[in-house]
Amino acid sequence: MNKNILIITLRDDSHVDAVVWGLTRLGHNTVVWYWEDFPKLDTASLCIDSKGEVKVSLCLGGNLVEGPLQSIWIRRQGRPVPATRTHPHDVWVVQRESEDFIQNILPLLGDENTLWINSMEAERAANSKAAQLIAAAKTGIKIPSTLMSNEPTRIRQFVEENRYLSIFKGFCPAVWNNDDGSRTVMRTSLITTDIIATDFSLSACPGIYQPYCEKQYELRVTRILDRLFIAKIDSQSRGFSVDWRFDDFNPEQNVKRHCISPEWESKIMAVFDALKLQFGCMDLIVTPENDLIFLEVNSAGQFLWKEISDSSLELLDAFCSALGTHKVGNGNPALINLAGYLADYYARDEAAQS
Repeated sequence: MNKNILIITLRDDSHVDAVVWGLTRLGHNTVVWYWEDFPKLDTASLCIDSKGEVKVSLCLGGNLVEGPLQSIWIRRQGRPVPATRTHPHDVWVVQRESEDFIQNILPLLGDENTLWINSMEAERAANSKAAQLIAAAKTGIKIPSTLMSNEPTRIRQFVEENRYLSIFKGFCPAVWNNDDGSRTVMRTSLITTDIIATDFSLSACPGIYQPYCEKQYELRVTRILDRLFIAKIDSQSRGFSVDWRFDDFNPEQNVKRHCISPEWESKIMAVFDALKLQFGCMDLIVTPENDLIFLEVNSAGQFLWKEISDSSLELLDAFCSALGTHKVGNGNPALINLAGYLADYYARDEAAQS
């Protein structure tokens, strides 16, 4: 079996850089596939003989990669980019054909022994916010009552029913540039009366509406295979906060490793299992009454930042161990850790500038 580990991502992904660094130190051969280089620079072939035998090969940056692969991590999916000489009228055809081709060959890069983090099927299913909420509710974790809509009357009724203490959030992250040079970031925010005053502001784009849930603190739970890495986020340490990611928040002071009850762990793992995710980052609220409330799962979430906050969250070692051996817990955190990667990164950067 070919022992290559394949990572699919976009360029300038610090998480991938750290994981490749760790896998290399552990002696694994890692190949990164940037879909924006296909078919502009890279090539791929799928051969199926008359008996149905399959052979898949990729030429990535001049390096030949053949399946089946040991592990495949679908970190970030880009879009194919046609060659520069492609006629402008043909660009959309080449892009569409390339996307369909990738969907044909990707499942065939592995076999029954390949570890997928995560499979394409799981990625598609888990990206549904509705499916996530239903899965959590069925496992016994409380969820906020939720309205997904662009119907103004129904939205106003929902907000009124929740005594005007409701939040809005989007289906996926979004950042855009404004004419004045500023940037707008879609974030979870409280709904104000001026937002729901006009029909157009509600009907122009669908959104997710939920009642605001009081927070004692929040949890970010990362699943890596059969283990959960739980971080407590003291999001209210500086006072009331709706979305701590955009507040004056110091993660090094307010994010720490945390333990929860076996009952909660079991329910959280059951949600990941229902969504068929081998890896994912789950956000939850712990209320002042110590109730656990599910918010969402990100199947390609950021996770290494928690190790910066608390080095006992040995996430880099655990993730590299999973890709390299298909197990978590038999790694080497003394050799593979985020502090070591960052020290090496800055040393390389300093050497490059000197």
